[in-house]
Amino acid sequence: MNRLKQVLIIALALVCFGFQRAAKQAEQPMTSMEEEIRKIEAAAVNPTIEKLNQLLEQAAVYDYDKSRLVLSETSKLIRNASDEDRKLIEKRLDEFLKSDATLASKDFVCRELSIIGTEQSVPALAAMLTDEKTADMAKYALERIPAAAVDDALIKSLGKTSGKVKVGIINTLGERRNPKVVGALAGLIYDNDTAAASAAVAAIGKIGGIQAANILSMAKRSTRGELRNTVLEAYLNCANQFAARGERVQAIVIFQRLYDSNEPVQVRIAALRGIVTSTGGQSAQILADALQKEGPIQTAAIMLIREVPAEELLKIAIAELPKLGPAAKMQILTALADCGYKAAMPAVVAAVKDENVEVRLAALKTIGKLGGASDVQLLAETAATSDTKERGLARESLYQLRGAAVDNAIIAALTGAEPKVKVELIQAIGERNIISAAENLLATSKDANPKVRMESVKVLQIVGGPGQLAALIELLKNSQRQPEARELEKTLAAAANKISDENQRAIAVTAAMENATDAAVKSSFIRVLGRIGTKSALAAVRGVMNDKDANIEEAAIRTLADWLNPEPMEDMLQVAQNSTNKVFKILALRGYVRLVGFDSQRTAEETVKLYMRAMGLAGSVNEKRMVLAGISSVKSYAAIEAAEGFLEDGQLGAEAAGAIIQIAAKTNGADNPEQTKAALRKVIETVKTEQMRKQAEETLSKIK
Repeated sequence: MNRLKQVLIIALALVCFGFQRAAKQAEQPMTSMEEEIRKIEAAAVNPTIEKLNQLLEQAAVYDYDKSRLVLSETSKLIRNASDEDRKLIEKRLDEFLKSDATLASKDFVCRELSIIGTEQSVPALAAMLTDEKTADMAKYALERIPAAAVDDALIKSLGKTSGKVKVGIINTLGERRNPKVVGALAGLIYDNDTAAASAAVAAIGKIGGIQAANILSMAKRSTRGELRNTVLEAYLNCANQFAARGERVQAIVIFQRLYDSNEPVQVRIAALRGIVTSTGGQSAQILADALQKEGPIQTAAIMLIREVPAEELLKIAIAELPKLGPAAKMQILTALADCGYKAAMPAVVAAVKDENVEVRLAALKTIGKLGGASDVQLLAETAATSDTKERGLARESLYQLRGAAVDNAIIAALTGAEPKVKVELIQAIGERNIISAAENLLATSKDANPKVRMESVKVLQIVGGPGQLAALIELLKNSQRQPEARELEKTLAAAANKISDENQRAIAVTAAMENATDAAVKSSFIRVLGRIGTKSALAAVRGVMNDKDANIEEAAIRTLADWLNPEPMEDMLQVAQNSTNKVFKILALRGYVRLVGFDSQRTAEETVKLYMRAMGLAGSVNEKRMVLAGISSVKSYAAIEAAEGFLEDGQLGAEAAGAIIQIAAKTNGADNPEQTKAALRKVIETVKTEQMRKQAEETLSKIK
């Protein structure tokens, strides 16, 4: 076949050569046939076209379930071709569409023509429109070819098609948006084929323009049912296109007709939206009327306030607010907050006193977004006097108000405020972290009202610092009321711990402790040193462990038992071993067991030994159980072995069994599997409860 082609090409070339020679001799221009032959000759020696022919010959048998390699190579060749070669390629692709190639390969070619196709390809593609098998692929290409001939071809094909194919062609005309086809589509609106009629209406709406608007206006009056709904949608589409192009007059005419009519509510909502978005503040009166129509129209109008936050519309919303029902009021308040329209604040503040609780809540929430310093008093008073929901929202808004002016207003409002209101203001200082209010809180911490004092002390833990240390020490000296004194201890420690140099943190408190003559005051400072937890604080507390006052000694032991690290462990052991005071011994033993449990560099075996030392000091069953609980936290067979010794103890057996199960579950017998299994088997044999036996069996089954 290829050989025959070569012979024909050579023959044509020779004929062409003869024509050229004769023309040259006669000094006459070449004929159209000669020009065609010249092109064929050029194509014959064009490597791009020759390669394309080879690829298309392979692509002709392609199907969707086969390799796309040949298609990919063809696409690459087309993309890399010169502009001159693309003209030849397009012609070759048009010829391919007329061949008996597979539908899959023609689909591929149509997609290529959608990219490089010109008016030249229209006839070949148009011929495919009347065949349901090829119509979609042809439309895909035609839709993307920017040539007037495409629209002519599509219009002509309408009379030759029906059903889905016809609808598809109409849809393609709509996507191309050529105003010249509107007239041809208009006749289809009244077609017996309802699907084609609906498609024509939708296409006219997509194309838009004056002619389309007039046609749809007439169709609105003469159609019924679903087709009329499609006409209304297309009419709205037409208006939206006018608006998008800046042709506001034409757009508003259509929107107004649809809004003022008895059309379906969704159409009226869309028309209202079109009016407002097209005219902004000029549609204030229309929006005011819409706000009075309860239901979907009203809801849509409120949504538009947020979407088109023109000042005229916002003013209308504020003016209409008192006249509306609770649901609408809530929606408008939310919309005003979202728009950030601070001029609405008088109306929002008025809504805080609304008879409906949900409206009041919405107003309080809006103040948090729009309010300022002037709203501090209102929010604080509302938080102090309202029920749970309103109190919570009032507080939240008070904490959310922005700006230094708000902080200053909160501080200023403390003076002369009622105790309940004062408590709310103090809490706001803490939530807003108003550091500048620390001195004011020192003053309110001496208030006559105990709730005010307590709240002041708590918030000073947040905003206080080294600058308030001396004043807090004096406060603690002079205030031993419980539980206020305990809170002051936390506050004093918090202030001391904000000193950057760790070595300086305990100095002032240590001096205050040493100078204190009252045992209760001295004990308070000892507890503060425990919360500071530095080495110098530890030394100071150790110094009073043997104080002649039993209350001070007890405070020191309790403080060391609760220390922030295991450093006082030996101190506790000594007290547990040597003290003659039974209470001190118990406190020290508990502290020792707690401190042993801190993470450390000790081995598990060393930790178990420390626990066993405590077991030797334990005088009661409860103390021994406490030690077993400590042993159960150690991930080692050594801990299992220690607990195993108490399995047969009538009072501790259950706790020992629980400890063994717990340790084995953590270690999975990693360090000593056989002995761990043996211990679990012993648990199974000795425990009396079925639940514990099951736990032991499950743990045993998991150990490899």
